Amino acid sequence: MYQNPFTTSVDFPKFHIVQGPGYRDIKFFTDISGFLSLDLFKAHHYSLWSGTYFSWFYDGHNVIVPVQAFSKAGALLVIASVPLFLMFIFGLIKELSKKDKSYLMILYPIVLFLSYIAYTIKLPFYSSVKGVFLISSIIPFTYFVIRFLAPLKKYYVVFLMYMLFFVFIVVKNFWILKDWYN
Repeated sequence: MYQNPFTTSVDFPKFHIVQGPGYRDIKFFTDISGFLSLDLFKAHHYSLWSGTYFSWFYDGHNVIVPVQAFSKAGALLVIASVPLFLMFIFGLIKELSKKDKSYLMILYPIVLFLSYIAYTIKLPFYSSVKGVFLISSIIPFTYFVIRFLAPLKKYYVVFLMYMLFFVFIVVKNFWILKDWYN
């Protein structure tokens, strides 16, 4: 194991884990039904996409936020993410159509995503456990959003208001209330 770049914690002897590996098939990697049903608490069991999203922007394991039947704040967080995702997509398309592309910013998220899929196949645990590795995708994500917004200077104030609203929702979702743990 020494000097092996692909060594993970399960490769070490006497590794203890509470949850055993789950079954992963093509449906797991293509299922987006968790977004449609807003299954904030169980999506990581059956969907890579919604499980990763809900555990990245929400507490998918109910460690911080207690279980709620239907979280309006969580649903609002999903809905509020759509414009940001669309800005990313349009910024990526704009970058791909440019003559002088930033190949690093185009290649980096692709390699990161493929590595995430490979890691999920190697270690089929909750997708949210590995979802934290995707935090480094913020760099290219921000780059493409800025590429989209660059010619739209008159909308900077609208974007700022949107981001303040988005941050407010994130803080509201994760602000620990004292009555949760009494």
